[in-house]
Amino acid sequence: MSFSRFQEIPQLQSVRLFYWNTSLPIPQPDGGDGQFLFLMKDRTLGSPAEWNSKEFSRPIAHNVPFDFESLSSEKDIEELVYDALWDLEKFKEEENITALGKSISEFLFKNYGLGISNPNSPKPVIVVEFNQTWVIDRSGEGMGEVAIFDRCNYDEAADEEFIELRLRHLLGVPVESEPLRLTQVPSLDSFKQFESAGDPDDGTCAICLEGFSVSGNSRFKLPCSHVFHGDCVTRWLWRKRSCPLCRFQL
Repeated sequence: MSFSRFQEIPQLQSVRLFYWNTSLPIPQPDGGDGQFLFLMKDRTLGSPAEWNSKEFSRPIAHNVPFDFESLSSEKDIEELVYDALWDLEKFKEEENITALGKSISEFLFKNYGLGISNPNSPKPVIVVEFNQTWVIDRSGEGMGEVAIFDRCNYDEAADEEFIELRLRHLLGVPVESEPLRLTQVPSLDSFKQFESAGDPDDGTCAICLEGFSVSGNSRFKLPCSHVFHGDCVTRWLWRKRSCPLCRFQL
């Protein structure tokens, strides 16, 4: 007699950070400073052979509030993401929550400068999109290793109109009211890492006014060709979506 078992395979598709018009007189739900908005698509496969042929469902939305103090360090971010994923009640394997949470927290810390407490920062909504596949494995062979973090496919990511509608519903803001002015914060990996052809110590970051020779702090070039420390520009873009020097809109 053969027995079937389910194999759970989560895959992270994209992580994006937005902020909105915080001048609106809107109380934060559940007292949180910010919100995770998880958009999950799922599917069940009758066998591993259906992997490339069966489509995912439409996204199911779940929100989890958080306090800004939870972003004070990389470890705090990882714990926050783990708890948020656990609250979804969409996973059977704890190791999948751990792996997915680690991928999300590392991406947030690297690309958005989270982990540096800033009480003047705008209220964020962190949009996480992932796919969940259940495979009925009758053969016992399984799917083998499947990458937890696919390359971010922004062509298939939810558009800002959909996200704003979900956020309005969450905050209780009617569609006909004042615009939320939902703004996406550019991630650091959307810019090119800058490698100087000349003296690697040449130049100064216009944000921190320190030289580019600061150890462990890579340089990144914005589309306007201005160069800054990666850590500095992520903190800047958390507040303003423009170049600190020329005000080029990003």
